[in-house]
Amino acid sequence: MHVLNAYSFLWIPPIFGGIILLWKLKLNRQPRRVASLRLWQGLTDDKQANTPFHKLRASLLLFMQLLATFLLIFALSGPFLFAKAPPPRTIVFVIADSASMNATDAHGTRLDQAKQLCRNDINSVMRDYDSGCIVCVNRDVTVMAPFTNRKEALLEALDRIEPTDESPDIAGALVLSSAILTGHSGPSIHVYSDGVYSTSQRDKLSRVDISPATVTNTKVGSDSPANAGITAVEARTNPLTGHTDLNIGIAQCGGAVRQRSTVSVSVDGTLVGVQPILAQSSSSGSSEPESFSKTFTSTLLDQGKVATITLDQASDVLSEDNTAVIPLPRSTPINVLLVSTGNIYLERALAVDKTVQVSEITPAQFLSQKSTIGNYNVVVLDSYIPAIPLPPGRYVAINATSAQFPLSFGKSSESVADPQFVDQDDQSPVMRSVAFDSGILIQRAPKVTLAPWAASLADWDCGPLIAVGNHHNIRSVQIAWDLNQSNWPLRVSFPIFLNNALKWLTSNHGENGGSLGIAAGDPVDFDLAAGSSNLVIHRPDGEPAVLTVPAEGGTVTYQDTNLVGTYNAAATGFQAAVYVNLLDRDSTLLTPLDLPTIKEGAPEGAGGGGVISIRESIAVWIAAVGLLCIALEWFVFHRRP
Repeated sequence: MHVLNAYSFLWIPPIFGGIILLWKLKLNRQPRRVASLRLWQGLTDDKQANTPFHKLRASLLLFMQLLATFLLIFALSGPFLFAKAPPPRTIVFVIADSASMNATDAHGTRLDQAKQLCRNDINSVMRDYDSGCIVCVNRDVTVMAPFTNRKEALLEALDRIEPTDESPDIAGALVLSSAILTGHSGPSIHVYSDGVYSTSQRDKLSRVDISPATVTNTKVGSDSPANAGITAVEARTNPLTGHTDLNIGIAQCGGAVRQRSTVSVSVDGTLVGVQPILAQSSSSGSSEPESFSKTFTSTLLDQGKVATITLDQASDVLSEDNTAVIPLPRSTPINVLLVSTGNIYLERALAVDKTVQVSEITPAQFLSQKSTIGNYNVVVLDSYIPAIPLPPGRYVAINATSAQFPLSFGKSSESVADPQFVDQDDQSPVMRSVAFDSGILIQRAPKVTLAPWAASLADWDCGPLIAVGNHHNIRSVQIAWDLNQSNWPLRVSFPIFLNNALKWLTSNHGENGGSLGIAAGDPVDFDLAAGSSNLVIHRPDGEPAVLTVPAEGGTVTYQDTNLVGTYNAAATGFQAAVYVNLLDRDSTLLTPLDLPTIKEGAPEGAGGGGVISIRESIAVWIAAVGLLCIALEWFVFHRRP
């Protein structure tokens, strides 16, 4: 047997001495005359025992008090025994904190269930000498608590996880967890999620390698949830009528859509119309996943105001997808200036949308017409950059770069031949309905560097080759390679991408009096003039956020759009509204799925694993015996004759 603190035994002499001294001292009693001492023999014996500093008689009570005192001091010294045990484990507990985890088909929400299951595992699976770490994953991956063997620290970190309406980057969470487990013994990852991931996220998961760590997936949520939600909203000008058509996509699972379920549209509080989701001849919604589409047309939709779409009378376990709020575009043409020596691919792609009016000039004509750039909504620069800085505006740069654009190019000698596609940002509105794959061929691409204020939209093995940015009043979309050296212009995704880019560039987001509809987690850039006060953003949860505005003005970025709802931004002479919507089919359908097959290490215990020597504390047991002695002493004292 061993102790951690032998100095604790130094308390024995003074405490024992104090107890014995108290036993040697008694209260003095008043003398009384009696007829005979025979009947008071016990009293005289007790008087003799209470005489100060007399010789102590043997006493069971004194022995039990001294024994209890010794045992309690012994327990405080930290006694332990060495024992054999399996090697320590290092566990990363990953909690998915996504929009679908707010569904109420579990005990409380799915997030509540996941946190409770994780809490149970921390208390039962983790041994005293194991280390644990809490990781929260939504659109970002956040380490809530670093490695520790203090279970209370892990539980406190777990309680700090708050609901969000973002999509989970579960693949990124596994990669990060695997990285921080490097060099630790017994590495394992415990995932608590409902398995609601996008197709691209599941593809990423199938390529993840976390070996030598192992992964355990704990699935939460009902296997057959009933939910319906708005999954897509798009406002486009109808080329035949000239009016704005509002196209709405709806999805349901588990028979959530009933015969009386409707979808309604209003513009600034004025009702545009109500439509039943099911046709009159249809039966109640099927238990299988279904999709519906509805189209609304009205002159109210042509005024560039704000439309609210509401889903009613549906059996529902997720409220965040029942409403969508989007700013409507005005039915005005987009004037585009194309600066090119002649590119048939660009010309045809821009001509697909009849609301886009294109004027084309050569690079030699650009400088002479610089003063007219302000007359155009967007300027497209094809393999050309002027020698002078560009004025504020909106640009699409193709195979062209400058310090004002998101991507800077390296030397031509550093260009990369036949780069391979890696990944894309499916959440960006510029990439909506745009799918890259290994079939996109690029003969040669430059070596690029992404500016810190920019965001990558598509990555190849040589780096990001498509990016967006908003810097110093220049909003831009940039393609880093020559379209003539690629087969992308022959794909249907190319005109879709260009149309998305034009819509994104000409939207009023971040401008005074403007409004924007985005997905949860998307950053927002606000353009403020010089001398503006701090920008105050009122979030849907009522919490204000304050952003510092430079004295010279410029672009201020707000990142924390993690909840569905309206974000109102205000500063001196400035106001704007940002509408955050879910609009995610995977989150609406809610069906829990298992993790795809992931390359991992051998399960715990495979191959022997060996044993280690650990300290097994016995302080609690010794303290318990000491307290038992105190209880017995009390019992004997009160039961003596």
